Amino acid sequence: TGMRDPGASEAVRRELLGIIFAEARRLARFLEKVVRLSALEEGRLKPRRRQLVLRSLVSKALARQGRRQGGNRFEFWSHEDGLHVLADEEWTTCILDNLLDNAIKYSPSRSTIKIEIQPLNGEFASVLVTDAGKGISEEDLPHIFDKFYRVREGRNGEPDGFGLGLYLAKKLVEAQGGKIWAESKRGQGSKFGF
Repeated sequence: TGMRDPGASEAVRRELLGIIFAEARRLARFLEKVVRLSALEEGRLKPRRRQLVLRSLVSKALARQGRRQGGNRFEFWSHEDGLHVLADEEWTTCILDNLLDNAIKYSPSRSTIKIEIQPLNGEFASVLVTDAGKGISEEDLPHIFDKFYRVREGRNGEPDGFGLGLYLAKKLVEAQGGKIWAESKRGQGSKFGF
């Protein structure tokens, strides 16, 4: 039964349209990452740093995620309400979106994802995203920020995405003079920080 089949019910047509739109959004996100990565790797993109309130950036990212998906609960902890950072707003937003997307992708439905921000060494601020997923194997952990690397299984048991999200996040963090890292044990969830 297809979109043009006169016998196709309205429900079937809606379901097919939903699949088409979801795949189109997925492809658009992939192309956006490829274009941005190409510009970064060729040195054509430079950060536009300005004073930002980190709590506000994270709150906006969580609001976007809340509209995109259902099922996960977010806990947001800020150790300093007025924590200002000198950063590129668009790039930092992209990093947050990629880490939150990753946490949702590899977490059970209705589990809690914790986001924590705090000052670090008096000079930097850190953002930590902790999930309650299956964790990352010792074999995968050293490679998760590699280009096109995908861990073995997502929420549905299959490799998910294109393997560019964490690589892009790493490039955007490092281009701003920061560091990104991951901590995980199989069966105990994962923590990503930058």
